[in-house]
Amino acid sequence: MDKSQRENTKKYWMLDIVKLQLLTGFFNACVSAMEGVVTSVYNSWRDVEFSDLQKTLESVACELTSNHEKNDISRNNLVNQTKEFRKSATEDVRKSSSTVIRCYQAEFDALQKRCKYAEDAYLSLYKTLIELPDPSFALGELHSLQKRADKAAEFEFESRKFKENCDELKAKVQELKSYERENKRLQKRLDELTTSLNSQIQLNSSKIVNEYQRKLELKEQELAVFRVEAEEKLSSFESKNMAISKALEMAQSELFRLKTEVNTVETGRSSELELLMDDLEKSNVRLASAEAELAKLREDRSYVPHLPDVDISGLQSRIEELEFELSNCSHQKSSLLDQLESLKLSKSSNEATLENRVQELENTILQTKTFLEEAYTKLESQSDYEEIKRELSLLHSIEFPEDFQLHRFDNSSKESSDRAPLEVLLLRKNKSLENQLAEVNGLRDKLQIELTQVKSNEAESKQRIEEQTELIKLLESDLYRLQTSFDKSLELNNNSTSRLESHFLAEVIGEQKTNQYDQSLLNIVQKQRDRFRTRAEQSEQNEINLRQQLASLQREVESVRADNVKLYEKIRFLHSYGSPATQTRSNSSPSSNHQPSSPLVVSHQNPESNDATIIKYSQVYEAQLNPFNQFSRYEKQRVYKKLQPHEKLMLHLGRFIISDRRLRLGVFLYAIFLHLFIFVALYKAAHFQHSALETEANCHSRFEKHMLEAHNQDSGNL
Repeated sequence: MDKSQRENTKKYWMLDIVKLQLLTGFFNACVSAMEGVVTSVYNSWRDVEFSDLQKTLESVACELTSNHEKNDISRNNLVNQTKEFRKSATEDVRKSSSTVIRCYQAEFDALQKRCKYAEDAYLSLYKTLIELPDPSFALGELHSLQKRADKAAEFEFESRKFKENCDELKAKVQELKSYERENKRLQKRLDELTTSLNSQIQLNSSKIVNEYQRKLELKEQELAVFRVEAEEKLSSFESKNMAISKALEMAQSELFRLKTEVNTVETGRSSELELLMDDLEKSNVRLASAEAELAKLREDRSYVPHLPDVDISGLQSRIEELEFELSNCSHQKSSLLDQLESLKLSKSSNEATLENRVQELENTILQTKTFLEEAYTKLESQSDYEEIKRELSLLHSIEFPEDFQLHRFDNSSKESSDRAPLEVLLLRKNKSLENQLAEVNGLRDKLQIELTQVKSNEAESKQRIEEQTELIKLLESDLYRLQTSFDKSLELNNNSTSRLESHFLAEVIGEQKTNQYDQSLLNIVQKQRDRFRTRAEQSEQNEINLRQQLASLQREVESVRADNVKLYEKIRFLHSYGSPATQTRSNSSPSSNHQPSSPLVVSHQNPESNDATIIKYSQVYEAQLNPFNQFSRYEKQRVYKKLQPHEKLMLHLGRFIISDRRLRLGVFLYAIFLHLFIFVALYKAAHFQHSALETEANCHSRFEKHMLEAHNQDSGNL
């Protein structure tokens, strides 16, 4: 074995020496050939004068950029001129010139695209050529030759490494054979463990499945009952869903209108963005074309011409022999590597199968354990099913009594399958109550606006009445002054005793004038009195109407307040139902369920404190919940029910009379008048009876005297 190895190593060393000699000869020949190529390339680049070419290209590129800027300015001017033309021209001229302008615009755009394409192509060539140095191709060829020389030395070093790797692989093959024996022993042990574990898992799984199936059957029965109840609730929610859908359609129409308004704003912005994107795409196209041209130039640059066949014909035969020897060595190496890889794969596959089986068994055990834990947790979490069912039925009976009665008396009906759950019913009812509350608030606002208008009208009417009273006082004072001056003039005229007949005639004429003046003033005062009387009647009638309106508004406000209190009560109830505290009732003690205040009510007190209306109605609601008020109310109702019909009539009549100020005043005056009338009637009746008795006695005595005197008869015989 040692001799054969030594001989093989000698052969390998001899082959390496021959390879190195051949590679050095090949390298020298390549260097001599490439010298001619480098000289030819240098002569061609010298004739071209690449520096002058770069200068000319640079000047042309500068001219293109300046022309591009000028074209942008002229295009903007043309756009402005066309806009001014469209604004100043008539409609006929616009219609006739629109087609021509469009054709010019299309042709102008096409020419501009062509010019841009040509400019981009020229600039890309300019960018690639301006960066190229003169001796690049020759230096690249020299660099490639240097790389080939380095690769020859690397091939020699790699061949030595391959020999060492082959020796190491042989040693590893022997080690892998011992690993195969150990794998077989472990495989047998694993098979025994799998059989034992499978038997234990089957026994445990059969027990667990039986218990879980029994519990599942019980739960399925309970769920079937709950499903029937939930299906019956669904039918009652469909009618409410229609109303909500209509409101939703109205909201969607409003939302569509708002979206259209937003879209109109966004279209303007999108048009600006599209213009910017077009400019960006054009710049990207220019960049891509420049990169493509640069890649083509690099490929042309990396092109290497072949050597002539005459120079390399002698070297190819020797290279083929050396390649054949290298291929033999590589075949041997590849065979050993394949054997090694096959052994590694078999070992890894065995280990993977064993690990997979062990992991599968462990996973099955863990799954069974988790399955058992989940089953126990589900059972513990569903322990409060009966309590929740009882509370839901009570809530259903309070909020939806009709549906609850139908559900009780007709559990097997087909309509129960289409009913919604109780949460959906409560949410819908909450929404309807909120809508009603919003409507009532709107009515309240309208009534408040009307009340303010009525108060303003009343203030204006009062102001007018005050102004009229002031005017009446002024007129009365003026009349009083005239009357006093006239009385003084009359007294002076009566005191004068010595006057002539002309003076007497003047006095007669003056008296007639004064009488006429008095009559005219009397007519003015009477007409003014009539006007004031009509205005006073109108103002009284307006005041009566305003009071009636105020009374009706007060009644409406009271009814609205009562409705708001009821709505607030329902909203509080629904909020308390929807609170997270109700979801955690199963964890709390039974005594905590009967407390008067829940955590939800406390949490809702902070947002309610921001709204004065909610605070007002919450106070009214809490006042209604006062047990003393409720007891007094119940006692009043009990006493009222015990009253007779005539007593109830008298009670309502008394409340009606006390409620109005004028009725109270009228009843008071009526009572006084009635008492006075009875007193006077009794007084007159008593006085008239006494006088009637006296006249009767007088008549009787006179009749007796007459009979005695005239007829001589006694009154007793009559």
